[in-house]
Amino acid sequence: MIRQFILLALSFILIACESKHQEIAGIWFHAGSLKTENDFYNPTNWETFKKHSEKTDAKFSEEFIFLKLRLNEDHTFSEQYFDTKTKQQREKTLSGNWKLANDTLILTTNLHPENASIERYFLFQSNDSAKLQLKIIKEISKENGKSTVNFDLQTKQKKFDNLIKTVGLNQNEFYAKSDEYFDDFWEFHNFGKYQILAKVTTNADHIDHYSQDIKDIIYGNYWDYIPYYDPISEYTKGRLVFNKNDQLKIIYQDLSSQSGWCGTLSNADYNTTWNWDKNANNITINHKKEGIPLEIRQMFRSENPKTEKYKILAKNKFVMIWEKL
Repeated sequence: MIRQFILLALSFILIACESKHQEIAGIWFHAGSLKTENDFYNPTNWETFKKHSEKTDAKFSEEFIFLKLRLNEDHTFSEQYFDTKTKQQREKTLSGNWKLANDTLILTTNLHPENASIERYFLFQSNDSAKLQLKIIKEISKENGKSTVNFDLQTKQKKFDNLIKTVGLNQNEFYAKSDEYFDDFWEFHNFGKYQILAKVTTNADHIDHYSQDIKDIIYGNYWDYIPYYDPISEYTKGRLVFNKNDQLKIIYQDLSSQSGWCGTLSNADYNTTWNWDKNANNITINHKKEGIPLEIRQMFRSENPKTEKYKILAKNKFVMIWEKL
């Protein structure tokens, strides 16, 4: 009886695994390059998503590329990047094998020479016939029997958590003493969910007593501390000048090439308001109702931002870390 029960349970597991295999086998589309968290659409839903995005999201056409991922039923796969407008392939086709291990999709890409490969581990956030939501949790390179961990989300998150503890919360003010961006501003580095702000300082003596971690942040060396797979595609920045009268000046680089002009990028100002709720330790940035520059929309990851709410995770005189609410 026990043996029959075990066999029956194993049969259900095998059926469930096979069902999940069938669900993800097929063609999937992803806008832009791979990030930590990724949405993949089936062909029908991709067309719907694409048409909507082309009308409402300026960032979509700015990406210029999309990824076509083909997961075959024989557990081989291919991935190709295409230009969003011309549909021309941008890079060479990568191929390899895929498999499922519980709630993790593993893609093994074959490289040249033949004894080299890259393994990427994706955790299922959701899995249905319309959309796959996959989070990259690890990437490993293998060559001649040697393995190298290129990315590990758990390790990155741990370093980031330790950084927050190192910075520590205190009550130092961060209001600007002047309205000039070149000598009194916070540099705002946006990594999607997290925002790191570093106060400009030209005096090394001011930060000499800080740990190397905090010095790295002040000098803009973020990459070892941010739990993201592709910082280049998830990263934007600007300069924020916080005034005591609830006025906020955002200095950003004017992407003149977007409007047909070319040449060196110049700084431009965007003036809005902000509020600091010290009891809740929250920051709210209020945007204009209309006329929001493309660069500001891109910075705040929103096509039409109205208010941006953040929880202050850590703060001292020269470093602040926020989390978007």
